[in-house]
Amino acid sequence: MLRADVPHWRSQWHPAFTILELVLALAVIATVIGLAWPYMLRFSGEQALKENVEAVRSRLARTRLSSMGSGLAYQFRYEPYGRQCIVLPAERPLDVSGSTTPAAGAVVQYPAQILELAEGMQFLSSPPGPAALTQQATAVERLSEDWLTQFGAPTTLAQVGWATAIRFQPDGTADDATLFIADADGRYQVITVRGLTATASVGPMERERDR
Repeated sequence: MLRADVPHWRSQWHPAFTILELVLALAVIATVIGLAWPYMLRFSGEQALKENVEAVRSRLARTRLSSMGSGLAYQFRYEPYGRQCIVLPAERPLDVSGSTTPAAGAVVQYPAQILELAEGMQFLSSPPGPAALTQQATAVERLSEDWLTQFGAPTTLAQVGWATAIRFQPDGTADDATLFIADADGRYQVITVRGLTATASVGPMERERDR
């Protein structure tokens, strides 16, 4: 009997958004996404470049350790304007039989290491941009099928034009070298190898200015 005194409108009122309010809310969300989207794309692109550069820097560091651990000079080569790099000994070791060619099915003692950059990335010998087009083209060298086979690498890599080798020595030194990794949007980072310590360092992210 007491509940009969409760106003009837309280049981019937259900707060809800009007169509106009929903449209306005969606418009605000779309505007925010539209403003933030370029920054999200930029962040994603920068992160992808950093990850690829770090992978190469790490590979250079491991090349130094491989040379010191094996007592062999090692070489790091990259493909100018391409995505591949390769690490393998710079001198031919002898196996226990004294042969310089591994037997069929034999385990390769010092296997080549191959790294490929992500789609849209490339190795360069100078910063990207029109200025680089006026410079002399990067000299390239070939690796023989025999040399690649010795270290278990695909013979198809004999068709690749590689930049001059960066050599790492067993005493912990290396050639002084500089290489660049760039993405399709003109961002790039430089990797510098310091000869005295064979350490590889990465410079800040930069962007091609004159497209």
